[in-house]
Amino acid sequence: MGENEVRILVVEDDDGHAGLIRRAFGKAAMTSRLTLVGSVAEAREVLSRELFDLVLADLVLPDGRGTELLAPRAEQDWPVVIMTSHGDETAAVEAMKGGALDYLVKSQEALAGLPCTSERILRRWEDIVQRRQAEQALRKREEEFRTLIENIPGAVYRCDLEPPWRMHHMSEAIVQVTGYPLDKFTGTSRFAYGELILEEDRDYVAREVKEGIEGRRPFDLEYRIKRADGGLRWVFERGRAIYDQQGRPLCLDGVIIDVTTRKRAEEELARAKLAAEAANQAKSEFLANMSHEIRTPMTAILGFSDLLMSVPLAPHERREHLATIRRNAENLLTIINDILDLSKIEASKLDLELIPCSIWDLIDDVRAMTADRAERKGLALDVQYEYPLPDTVRTDPSRLRQILVNLVGNAVKFTERGRIRISVQCDTSNGSDRMLSITVADTGMGISPQQLECLFQPFTQGDTSTTRRFGGTGLGLAISQRLARMLGGLIEVESRVAHGSSFRVTIDPGPLDGVTWVGATPASQRRVESVEPLRFMKVSGTVLLAEDSLDVQALIAAMLGRIGVGVETATNGCEAFDKILAAQNNGKPYDLVLMDMQMPEWDGYEATRNLRAAGFRGQIVALTAHAMTGDRQKCIDAGCDDYLAKPINSGELAAAVSRYLQAPCSPDPSPAETPSVASGQTGGLLRSKYFTLDARKKLLKGFVDGLSERIEKIESALAVHDVDSLIQTAHALHGAAGLYGYERLAKMALDVEEQAREGAALAEVEALARDLLELCSETRQTFQET
Repeated sequence: MGENEVRILVVEDDDGHAGLIRRAFGKAAMTSRLTLVGSVAEAREVLSRELFDLVLADLVLPDGRGTELLAPRAEQDWPVVIMTSHGDETAAVEAMKGGALDYLVKSQEALAGLPCTSERILRRWEDIVQRRQAEQALRKREEEFRTLIENIPGAVYRCDLEPPWRMHHMSEAIVQVTGYPLDKFTGTSRFAYGELILEEDRDYVAREVKEGIEGRRPFDLEYRIKRADGGLRWVFERGRAIYDQQGRPLCLDGVIIDVTTRKRAEEELARAKLAAEAANQAKSEFLANMSHEIRTPMTAILGFSDLLMSVPLAPHERREHLATIRRNAENLLTIINDILDLSKIEASKLDLELIPCSIWDLIDDVRAMTADRAERKGLALDVQYEYPLPDTVRTDPSRLRQILVNLVGNAVKFTERGRIRISVQCDTSNGSDRMLSITVADTGMGISPQQLECLFQPFTQGDTSTTRRFGGTGLGLAISQRLARMLGGLIEVESRVAHGSSFRVTIDPGPLDGVTWVGATPASQRRVESVEPLRFMKVSGTVLLAEDSLDVQALIAAMLGRIGVGVETATNGCEAFDKILAAQNNGKPYDLVLMDMQMPEWDGYEATRNLRAAGFRGQIVALTAHAMTGDRQKCIDAGCDDYLAKPINSGELAAAVSRYLQAPCSPDPSPAETPSVASGQTGGLLRSKYFTLDARKKLLKGFVDGLSERIEKIESALAVHDVDSLIQTAHALHGAAGLYGYERLAKMALDVEEQAREGAALAEVEALARDLLELCSETRQTFQET
């Protein structure tokens, strides 16, 4: 069969007509292959086996009608032409409706022209086939696009340019997003999607869409909509305008996705982040306070130990100094025990020892441990027993004593005048739920409702300004509450600001069957501990001291001179930079640099970084009034080799200097005589054995005389509300006062500096600064009188 041969099936029962058709195609120019059959059955059998390009079927056949070979036009695989001997319009309509491509009256002329007719019909059929294929391809693409749209996790839309954005098209996913049926948006009513947007979000959406259209860019939005059920949902919308050939916007296309789950997760994450930051801030404040609480008794212990070992003292002076050392050691031990207790409680590792014990013994112990502090403040400390009380209770006496000492100690600390009362009572009713109750009430400053909410939380101080004023770690109440719960009870508190507080401790007293309900009175004992002396060695070398406070310069220079160190000074970071590089370039580099980290012009951090950038490789030890781990790392990151926190202990300074200078060569000579100390001056580097009496007096006088200048600077700053100058002056005074042993002055200066740096109210900062002025004046007057 030729490549272009036309395959034609002729269904004709009349031999004459069949012959005419055969002759006509035989004479035609077109190449064709005819297959002749005479019935519907034969035609069906042939069509089941072969493919044809054209079917010519007589309308009336022996076993049926030619129209039986027709199929719906869209399903037909080849064109069919119905032939009839009569020009019957009814038959023609029947044939065309049945799917015939044409209708032919069998005249001799028509049959002779049948090849030409067939060519024309085949061309028509080719057009039909191409259109059918195009329609099928279009339907396929539409189905693929519809599937793609339905798989997008959101509603695809086309809508008006302007609010309220009526929809031209919307995918089925809008039902899940809004809860409304699809025809709500695309039906005759064309419900406006913009009416679902929450009213407070509409201006934002309209503005962003308008900017996207005008800027010819996509827009991304997140806003809230109100669903059909009344619920609120967060949606994300990405869309863009469609423009005509002239660049005019026609409509908006885009997608709307429900992101409520993600937004909720983000909100929960944000809340968790805030909580974590708050917890981290609370821990930082706790650690800063803890650092102060630990370093304060350590300073006293080291300072008085140094004094005991360095100078001959009268017996009563030695006893006073030993008592001070013991008192501070006990305070330090209390802090350490608090930290260990809290860690044990939170790790469920704290064991209780439940034994029979006397209530009166416990209360007398507590009273004996706190009475001295109450007496020094002029406070009455009363105990009231509400009888009858059991002779003994079964509990852990050390832990109950710990709770009560903390509560009574707090009452003394926060009460300026009045009294503290300890009240004891116990349920007399029979039953297993009887509780022993001990109440500690005071007439102190009271606690605000806001502070009460976090009073028993560790690492959370109710008021950091109170902590700075009164001291304390902030762990005592947290530990006490946990201990009370472990003892079968709890701590409850009632308080009114400026009227006082009442803390009520309840514990399980254990079985009371057979216990005698009476009272008794005990006594207590104390023990004394010994200390070991320290020894310091002389060293040699040259040190540059970069320090903006002349008082601190003089004190450290004098102390280092006593141990054999030559000292040169600089008053700011820029001057220190120039001197250090000049000495290095002259071949006489400094053996060590002591760098204060907060100075005018360049501070210690900038000076150190610039020195390292300039190639200086010498040893730099940072001096700073801040003592947190982060501060140390900050100094190390700037290029420092070591770190000392102010106020500096003489032993720490000597040890640090000796680490970087020449090796120790000989023990220090015999101790110097002890100076007479001015009132208010309790320790510090000046009390070191490295100073003679005359040197100490001279240095101390220089510091006190310099207070006049500091007072003028504070007054000038207050006059013009210059917080920066106030910070700088307070910082310098804090470092100097600590070194010279004026701890109260140093602490108050630190309070002013910290409050100002933390952005406290100007009135509060200035009030503290005026207190500082008053203390400076008082210190000068006291020194002059002595």
